[in-house]
Order: sequence, then structure tokens, then C-alpha cells
Amino acid sequence: MMRCHIRRHRSAFPIKCTVCDHSKNITSGLICMNDLQDENWDATDRGPVAMDCEMVGVGPKMLNALGRVSIVDYSGDVLYDVMVRPEEEITDFRTRWSGIRPEDMRRAIPFECAQEQVERIIHDRTVVGHMIQNDFTVLHLKHPIHLVRDTARAPYAKLMAGFPTKRVISLRALTVRLFGVGIQRNEHCSVEDARATMAIYRLVRDDWEADLVNKAELSKTKKSRRRKPKQQYPSDSTICDKFTSAWQPDNLNRSAPDTTQSVPNVAFSGSMELESELKRRCQSLPCGPSTHLQKSASSAFLLDDNFWPDDELDAQIE
Repeated sequence: MMRCHIRRHRSAFPIKCTVCDHSKNITSGLICMNDLQDENWDATDRGPVAMDCEMVGVGPKMLNALGRVSIVDYSGDVLYDVMVRPEEEITDFRTRWSGIRPEDMRRAIPFECAQEQVERIIHDRTVVGHMIQNDFTVLHLKHPIHLVRDTARAPYAKLMAGFPTKRVISLRALTVRLFGVGIQRNEHCSVEDARATMAIYRLVRDDWEADLVNKAELSKTKKSRRRKPKQQYPSDSTICDKFTSAWQPDNLNRSAPDTTQSVPNVAFSGSMELESELKRRCQSLPCGPSTHLQKSASSAFLLDDNFWPDDELDAQIE
């Protein structure tokens, strides 16, 4: 059996959170309105960020609730890392996985405050995460889909690590395989997980973003083909009115049999019956865009004098 050799890569920054400061909340990534008005602030300097949340159980059913949220920038620096006090009573701290303890709630900020601050930081930014939809769910936030990069679902890192692309691979397995760094061995750290996710994204970013651009261009091409204007055809009623107007008494230019007066001065008592007959024949023609050429041929046939013998016309006039 052949053994697949996976190349180990080096992260641009340390993934392991060796000094995880639980004694204070870090909010350096917040952008105040005063900063937006600063002439030295570059509005384009809002690169991608990676986010990870730790959850606790609330209520009698111990439902998922936000207990900690961490955000790092493209360089792995911590922009935001706070403990969060859920709106409901915590019934399970899940310390074994979350790393959150009851004493951490002494410095926790209210959920609504954390939600608003996270929304300000990630606004108009690409957000990277592993199964990131779970994080958005506990934050009660929505983010534009074109600005979301989920390393658990995209095939690029899994393909590089030698995993099946259609399976969901854990963040721990990807990090060990690609960088040789072990994470989540005991209690989880959201800063560490966010850094690992950003390191994976940086590794496959060029291929990922290029593929998204190609898919967007292909989608635009398909939409432009669907929006071709359809050829407009005259309605059946318009065609019939056009045909019958040629048979009105004022449009006839013939002399009466006794040559004493022209047709327009003769009472045209049969004109209504003739017009009805023309409309009836027009309406009996096939409908639809594909049959308009047949209508035109039939219409010309109706207007041909040979189709209406003179004796029938004279009988209508008399």
C-alpha cells in the first residue's frame, strides 16, 4: 500500500497560544467613528480576519450560547478577545472544551455589547473560520456570503493535506497535517483556533480567491446570455384590424355596374358582414411566434383579388 507523503508548511506566525491572557479583555480591533475621520487612517486597510467562538450551555436544555469570541488579523495578531455573558443563565460551562470557568464571567461583557463590537470589526471584511456558520449562529449575525471563507467546507486545504475533499475535516487534523502543530489537545482556546484557521487560509488563499473570481465571471456570462431580448411580434388583433381596414367602403375604388355612380356613394350594407368574415378567418389562423410567417402568407392570400371573385363582391355591394 502506497503511503502519501504530505509536505509540512511553516506558518507566517505562531499558531500556539503560549501566553493566553485570561485576565483581561482585548478590544484593540475596534474601529471608532473618530478613527474613520482620521486622515492617517487607510480605509482600504481592512484585510481578512479569522474568527472563532467558544460556547457554553444555557437553560435547562443546555443550548449553545456565546461564552468567548476571538478575532485575529491576517498576521495572526489578536484584534478582539473577550469573555461574553449570555442572556440566559449558564447551566454548563463546558470547561473541558471551552476553557471557560465561572470566575471568567466576572470580567465578561454583555452579549449585546459583544455582538455589536464584532459586527463593527468584521463589517466589509472577509471572515475566515472553520465551520464558521456555527459561530455566526451563536452571535446572531449574518455576513455576506461572498465575504465568508469556511476552511471546513472548501476543498483546497483538504486536498493539500491529502484528505477527501467531500468530507468535513476537523481543524485539529488539518493543522497537524499541514503544519505539524497540535491544537485542541485539552481545553480549546479561541485565539489559537482563529490563528490556525488564518494560517490555513493564507496557505491556499491564491488558489481559493482565483477560483472564486473565475466562478463569478462564469456566472455573469451565463446571466447575460439569459437576458437576450425576445423578438416582439404584432398581436393577432392588430394583424386582423390591418387586414379588414383595406376592405372598408371608403377604400374601394370601383364603378357601379350602371356607371352612374362610384361604389363609395353606394350604400354598403354588406360591409359589416364582410368585415366579420375577414376577422373570423384571421382568428382561425395558427397562433404563436413560430407561425407568424404563415400568417403573413395567409394574409396576402386573403388580400388577393382572385380570392374574392368580383361577382361575390358586387353582390355584397348591392
